[in-house]
Amino acid sequence: MPITSRSEFEAVLYKLCLRVDKALTELGQVPSIEDAKRTLQQVAQSSKDGPRLKSLRAQLERACDSLIANVDDSKLRDDLWDCLDYVDYRA
Repeated sequence: MPITSRSEFEAVLYKLCLRVDKALTELGQVPSIEDAKRTLQQVAQSSKDGPRLKSLRAQLERACDSLIANVDDSKLRDDLWDCLDYVDYRA
């Protein structure tokens, strides 16, 4: 389901961070996953600043690709894509 508000976007990002923490607990330290988590946190902190959020779009896409490649979780993948769509169409 598409993300329609900034508060929902922030909630999804923080939920993603929790799932990434869980993956890190299961997989151990994986630098690409740790970097992706930092990117998700940075995007969440920038959610109120539209131009800044748009400037982080490429970085968010790289983080999404990294997480999708390293974490086998279809719900995580769908939420990541929803976040990218939010940045593309609503930010």
